[in-house]
Amino acid sequence: MSHSQLPQILRAMRVTLHVAFAVMLGVGVVRFIVTFDQHPAVLIMILILTLMLAGLYLVGTVAEMQHSKHPERFNPIPLRSWWLAAILILWAGLMLSSMSFAWVSFPLFFIVLHAYRPYVAAPVIMVMLFTILASSYRHGVFNTGYLLGPTIGACVATVVSILYQELRKEAEAMGNAYEKLQRAQTQISLSQHRAGRLAEREKLAADVHDTLSQGFTSILLLSRSLEPHVDTSGRETLHLIEDTAQNNLQQAREFLHGSPLGASDLHPTLRAECHAVERASAAVGAEIDCTFEATGEPYPLTPEVEQTLIRATQSLLSNVSFHSRCTRAKVTLAYWNSHVSLDVVDNGVGFAGAYGYGLRALTERVASVRGQLTVETAVGEGCSVHIVIPVEKT
Repeated sequence: MSHSQLPQILRAMRVTLHVAFAVMLGVGVVRFIVTFDQHPAVLIMILILTLMLAGLYLVGTVAEMQHSKHPERFNPIPLRSWWLAAILILWAGLMLSSMSFAWVSFPLFFIVLHAYRPYVAAPVIMVMLFTILASSYRHGVFNTGYLLGPTIGACVATVVSILYQELRKEAEAMGNAYEKLQRAQTQISLSQHRAGRLAEREKLAADVHDTLSQGFTSILLLSRSLEPHVDTSGRETLHLIEDTAQNNLQQAREFLHGSPLGASDLHPTLRAECHAVERASAAVGAEIDCTFEATGEPYPLTPEVEQTLIRATQSLLSNVSFHSRCTRAKVTLAYWNSHVSLDVVDNGVGFAGAYGYGLRALTERVASVRGQLTVETAVGEGCSVHIVIPVEKT
């Protein structure tokens, strides 16, 4: 029997019980009306009691079903004992009025065994059997069938109730085991994903070491070898090349060693990126005035968010240097209550059309930390890139 079959079987047993109660009560009413030979007031009283019994049973079962679907709503379980007691009192009143309602006792046996603890259910069932016998004596129809039938019904109800409880316990145990299996599978999937990312990172780190890192080292050596052969202005350009290569070489080594950027590095790093743009533009005669500003009360950010902000600034300032043809650029880092924002604005030529590879890759990087990137630009009107990343203060 599978995990998904047990709940369906238990649900079918409950539905069968409710249908049996309705059928038995309906049969009792029809039989009472067919055999009725008393004062009409008695008929009205019996019909009223029957409607009260059916209505109370319906209200209780519907409330329990609604609670099982929506646990946050009204919980009828604490009132279950009182509800069943009222059901039994109404049934006893019908029983003492007519033997036609004796068969209703069979579904009631199951409900009593389910609602009450064994030490309470046993005496309640004994009282129900006594009520049936008393009614048979009262109406002068007592025979062994009225003694054996309900007694056998009570025994069968006890056995079936025990089986039902065991099935429910097994269903709960299987449900818990299934949830544990799901959690274990999720953990395995996450572990495999992390292992895959680590393997990919190791491969990428090897590629960086063999290409970029070695390339930056070669640039440094070549630049230093040229210094004795150039004039003063040329040396300044070489120094800028060396500083840029040295900075990128350091970042490549940090990537290779997996060193996260610390909180104290964020503002100086962004300010240094702006200064690097100014130096590089001055070396080629472009003269870009690039400034950095931090607003709001700073608070610690996670390494992932800090790295995203730094890589975003580097990528956007690279676009400023190579594509914008601007004279001014500004980087603004703002701290808010629930998020941190980064704005990079320039007064360059702007652009129209789809994003290039750099902006698409940056959009994905920002999305990886649940952030959003928006671009406002038009041809001849500069460009403004706005990044918002939600944060949780610690």
